[in-house]
Amino acid sequence: MAIGLQQIFSINKDDENKVLWLLLQSLALGLFYGAFDISAHTDFLNMFGEKEVPGAYVISGLIGIVITAVYGRFQAKIKFSTLSIYSLYISAIVVLLLWLSYTFISSQFAVYTSFLLLGPLNIVAAVNFWGTASRVFSIREAKKLFGLIAAGQVFGVILISFGIPLIYTILPNFLSFNLLLISIAGLIFAAVCQVVLSSKYRTELRSYVSDKKSGTKEKSILNQYVKNRYVLLMISFVVLSMIIAFFVQYAFLRIIKIQYTESNLAQFLGVFTGTLMIFGFLVKTFLYDKLMKNYGLDFTLRMLPIILIVITSLSLLSGTMLGYTPNLPNAFLIFFLLISLNRLMSLSLRDAIEIPSFKLLYQSLPEKVRYQVQVFIDGTINETAALVAGLLLLVITKLEVNPLVFNIILLLIIVLWLVVTIVLIIEYKKSLLNAETDFTTAETAQEAHWVAQIFAAPAPLSEKTFLLTQFERNNFEHYKNSLNTLLQSANYYEVELALKKIKQHLIVEYIENESISQSEIIKTSSDLQAMANVLNELVAGYQTNESIEKAIKSNKLSDRIEAAAILAFAFGDISRKGLQILIRDYNAQVVYQAIVSAGIQKLPDLQITLFEMLNRPNFAHLAFDSLKNLPDLDRFEHSYKVLTVEPALKPIFIRLYAYSKPEIVRLPVLEKLQRETFDLLPDIVATLKNIGFKATENEQVLFIDKIKELIGVIAWNFNIEYHLQQLGNEKIAEQAVHAETEENINLLFELLKLAYSEEIISKAQNYFLQGSIGSIGYALELLDLFLSPEMKNYIFPVVDNLLLAQRVAQLSEFFALPTYAEQDVYYAVFNRSPLFIKNSTKAALIFAMANRKQFLINDRLIALLFNPNPLIHQVAAIIIRNTSINSFYDLCKRLPTNILRGARAAAILPDTGSMHLMYNQFVFLRSLSCFEKTTEKFLLEIVSDILVIDLIMNAHHAEKFKSPVLIIGTGSSFTIESDEIFTAEEKVFYKVIESKKIFLTTKYVNSSIFFINIERLSKLLFKFPEFSNRISALIFNSKTL
Repeated sequence: MAIGLQQIFSINKDDENKVLWLLLQSLALGLFYGAFDISAHTDFLNMFGEKEVPGAYVISGLIGIVITAVYGRFQAKIKFSTLSIYSLYISAIVVLLLWLSYTFISSQFAVYTSFLLLGPLNIVAAVNFWGTASRVFSIREAKKLFGLIAAGQVFGVILISFGIPLIYTILPNFLSFNLLLISIAGLIFAAVCQVVLSSKYRTELRSYVSDKKSGTKEKSILNQYVKNRYVLLMISFVVLSMIIAFFVQYAFLRIIKIQYTESNLAQFLGVFTGTLMIFGFLVKTFLYDKLMKNYGLDFTLRMLPIILIVITSLSLLSGTMLGYTPNLPNAFLIFFLLISLNRLMSLSLRDAIEIPSFKLLYQSLPEKVRYQVQVFIDGTINETAALVAGLLLLVITKLEVNPLVFNIILLLIIVLWLVVTIVLIIEYKKSLLNAETDFTTAETAQEAHWVAQIFAAPAPLSEKTFLLTQFERNNFEHYKNSLNTLLQSANYYEVELALKKIKQHLIVEYIENESISQSEIIKTSSDLQAMANVLNELVAGYQTNESIEKAIKSNKLSDRIEAAAILAFAFGDISRKGLQILIRDYNAQVVYQAIVSAGIQKLPDLQITLFEMLNRPNFAHLAFDSLKNLPDLDRFEHSYKVLTVEPALKPIFIRLYAYSKPEIVRLPVLEKLQRETFDLLPDIVATLKNIGFKATENEQVLFIDKIKELIGVIAWNFNIEYHLQQLGNEKIAEQAVHAETEENINLLFELLKLAYSEEIISKAQNYFLQGSIGSIGYALELLDLFLSPEMKNYIFPVVDNLLLAQRVAQLSEFFALPTYAEQDVYYAVFNRSPLFIKNSTKAALIFAMANRKQFLINDRLIALLFNPNPLIHQVAAIIIRNTSINSFYDLCKRLPTNILRGARAAAILPDTGSMHLMYNQFVFLRSLSCFEKTTEKFLLEIVSDILVIDLIMNAHHAEKFKSPVLIIGTGSSFTIESDEIFTAEEKVFYKVIESKKIFLTTKYVNSSIFFINIERLSKLLFKFPEFSNRISALIFNSKTL
């Protein structure tokens, strides 16, 4: 049965048992309520008549208030699992006593008491059932499954309703009061189901058990929430819903008493209730989930009030125009049918749609108070509403209000209910945004701007000098900010360091700088004053254009450097022409100074020249800083189209748009979103985010198309991951594909933030990243607030907590997701365009394939050897060499030189576990916290120039370096001897060494040491600014260990 449920209703495997047992309990409660309801109403109407109904409602409401208050008190004292079991058994005993009282006390007493206890006992059973369901299901599961599990109750009522005529056929003298025996059996079976649920889901069915102090605190929290606008609207909704249900029921009971005699009343009620419940069962089982999925909670809560308004209006119109009294048979029949239809819709849709939908509203409340509020509303408020309804009906009965006036009163109450429902939905959406959940919110990926903090901290001057040098290489903006911080220092040597750097690079921006003019240390030191005046003296030395032109053409290096600096203040053609010449100078210092001055001048004519400098690693960061200040968008667009032949430059160009006015670059960047290749999507999204982009309604269409394209890529990855999962023992490959999918899902959220409400999407993303069933449920609820039904069908399978097979099945409705044979799944990845999948992911599958050792050398495998990416061709080389060494050497004769070197280097490695294999270096670096979530391109740049040394236990190794290196060690207990002796006991350690020669030893195990050139690493950070702070901090901290 569980398998059938999973297939029919797409239920997760983990939810099968929950749904099964709750369905069985729901069925049992349906038998209990159906039998009790028909018995109580039939006997009460036959014995006391419909005029006694309002008074009975009042007394029933008072009893219900007392019972639910007692239940709520016990809920704070004992475990919910225990309370729910005992309350069901006690209810069964109470019904048994009622049945016995019919024979041994008085039939009138038994019938009247049964009618009074019908509502309260049903409320206790309902509070148990929905309390259990709310605890074992998350908000998203609840939205999907509440309609299904509640269908069991409807089915139980259907069974008993159609069983009653059969019982009367077989047993003509059967007393309707004996139906209580079926109610008793239903309650006992429901209690057994509760015992099973309590044993299987003890954690979920926990209940807060308070002592006196905490009990008082919980009570005050409950009181506080009862005054909350959202909870007050929920209370208003329930009160109005209950009053309307009683009014509709009373109108129905009054008219059927006219239409049917005592002898056939029970049979009619059985058939009518059965028909009503069949309709409700079909709606609840097959329609509720679709309505909720496609139209949401807003629609399902408003549905019943609107239908009742229409039917009540028709009955009012019919009664007014045609009449409603029995002496007009045709008119009475129409009026009777409309009143019956009102009852049919009221009860069936209330049970099938309104109640399951309303239960979802509790899920946005904090768990610490959710269940207390639920018991309070479902119990005390529900019964209070019954009491109010009874009092109102009692007044109406005493006043002998005719049916038309009664319908007018009912119509006004329903309209008020609809208004409350609309406002309640608005508050529900607000409560989702402000929900106090028990799962913590994920931290955003923002890194603190720590530059000023480091340079303001009392670190040794040598360390600050070291870090300043790194910024000089990769981030000129950080470099200038650091100089500003040092100039404001109270330390003489730090101010001196800043002035030396300013003098060295002739940074003319510091002329008349406030940090210099207001520095007390500079004012009191003649040496520092002299250094500070160098820039002013420089400007004073070049007062004429002739002197500047002479310096530009001079053979003397110092003259050209000074000319490049002075041109920052020159005007007209001399500045433009002079900088054009000096930027192309053969000396790096001159070029450096000319690029800085070009940024100060902001001359559009220099734009193309500066673009060309982006191709030169030593000057790219300076050119970028200068280009940020140039406003000429037309030339920028022209340069983008003409000069970006090199794909590596495109991300840098796209980043530059973020420094222009948003209203100017909005359309050009959107054009990139439409036309550029998929691999540039992260860069385009980052730029749109940086300019504060927010899509208009018309622009959302562009994003929807791009979102669908991205989900197509994610769907393809899901399919590959699923097939790898089916193969088994492919953890390396699975993890690689999964990691790439996670990156794409993160990109999906970033796209959604640009297209829709950033606040809502950010909160949904935070909930999604928690990964729990509950948090993902909240994420989906937030997305459900504004996504169209079409977009939900695309996005929800990606975000929802589903099995891979379920994701693939749902997404295959929109994308072609093939079924692959064993080895075909590998080659599907290998043949996929690198625009849509990373080379590191391909390498992971090749690596996994090498470990399986179940393949033949074929054209597809040989093609991998010819792949220019070393991650791929190195592992392919090992596979082919291990399979056939002769084939490998034959293929080497055809390999290009750039591939041959890497292939031969990999082929001589003993196995695929060697750290000399580039893929293993890549995986190792990505596993370190400092490189976590860095991009594939960034890590590939590092491993392409990394030095790896294997240390054997107790052996010594010496190495020489021309410039500082960052050492990353794996293993344990290293000793590094340079200018100082450094010992590390950690499994992974980091250390910056500036010495030219070092000696390494390891005491315990064989280890691998990685050497990364810091100068090259620093220059890389310009191309990957998103990692600049993190890696610079790593270098700085490793230097100061």
